[in-house]
Amino acid sequence: MRSLITGIGGFAGGHLVAALTTNDDPVAGCDFGRDSYAQLEPFRDRIELVEADILDGQALASLMQGFRPEVVYHLAAITHVGQAWQMRRKTFEVNVIGTATVLEAAAELDPKPKVIVASSGQVYGAAVQDGVPVDEGHATRPQEPYGASKLCTEVLAEQAWRGERLPTVVLRTFNFTGPWQSPTFVCGDFANQIARAEVGLAPPVMTVGNLEARRDFCDVRDVIDGYLLAAEHAEPGGIYNLASGTPVRIGDILENLIEMAHVPIEVRQDPARLRPAEIETLVGDASLAQERFGWRASIPFEETLADILEFWRRQAEREASDA
Repeated sequence: MRSLITGIGGFAGGHLVAALTTNDDPVAGCDFGRDSYAQLEPFRDRIELVEADILDGQALASLMQGFRPEVVYHLAAITHVGQAWQMRRKTFEVNVIGTATVLEAAAELDPKPKVIVASSGQVYGAAVQDGVPVDEGHATRPQEPYGASKLCTEVLAEQAWRGERLPTVVLRTFNFTGPWQSPTFVCGDFANQIARAEVGLAPPVMTVGNLEARRDFCDVRDVIDGYLLAAEHAEPGGIYNLASGTPVRIGDILENLIEMAHVPIEVRQDPARLRPAEIETLVGDASLAQERFGWRASIPFEETLADILEFWRRQAEREASDA
């Protein structure tokens, strides 16, 4: 299957490339700059890579017309919930206008490709009852800019299917993590701080935000399996949760990683890391994805955390040897 990925240089994009090239599928993709391509280096000779902004309709149309994808994985977005508070307008430009641009370019193709639109469990927002798993029929009431922007992308995807017969599938992924994720996200942040402390690049003192929030975490490799299964089997126009169904306290993640550390770690809370509005517990029900296309999360979270810490240890050791 010919696959095109927007945001190919990102965290999920790189893992998706690894999965697709294992099957020798033709792969093309775009991202906004070469600084984001490090994860793609092992695959550069097997993919068609274009430096392009998803707000550039002409560049996207040219890429799609030339490559003729059978499926488009639309992953490009501003994805950090906290950063979206500080850059609200940019978040809506990239996430909403960018999605409209991608859908418009895809709709011009004949035959039309299937478009997998990456949304988020954050769209449920304030409608969530604390600790109760939410399914796709639950009300959506996002309470921060990122979730609001993702809900808008879902409306655009539905319109493209109903109005233009562009086969779109929306995947509401809850928190997912794994090796290569930016340290601006909680698991990578904790692991990076520990790894740097272990090799003497930083003092053994960790700064943290809210440790009481509880989130539903999947391994990125499980999520990629969800993307692939949805591309193959999900019905156009559908919306599906990708979630583990198990909430994890952020403080417990920290404690698990500290237990793996090679040096004693002191923890300090930083008020600057707290968000203006935050859902206390968010957990998803992915029964529909299991029923419709056979997906469920399978990688134990302890294994995911160990892999993340080992990844950041390698980065820290490399940095220390270069210093």
